[in-house]
Amino acid sequence: MRLVHLISGKENSSFWLSEAGIRLLHLIYAHPPKTSMEWSRLCCKAGVCPVILARSGLTYKAAS
Repeated sequence: MRLVHLISGKENSSFWLSEAGIRLLHLIYAHPPKTSMEWSRLCCKAGVCPVILARSGLTYKAAS
């Protein structure tokens, strides 16, 4: 498990994700899903709230 920080403007959220969840998060950022249903499914599968991840201007940073 690794700590992942999601940052959007003044807001940020942190999640503990498994290595599989982190790989899935990289995939979501590399190839964004085309539909909101697919977006939500992948986010939930990664262990991240899709509402937080979908905010505009969001950046992803994995803590070391």
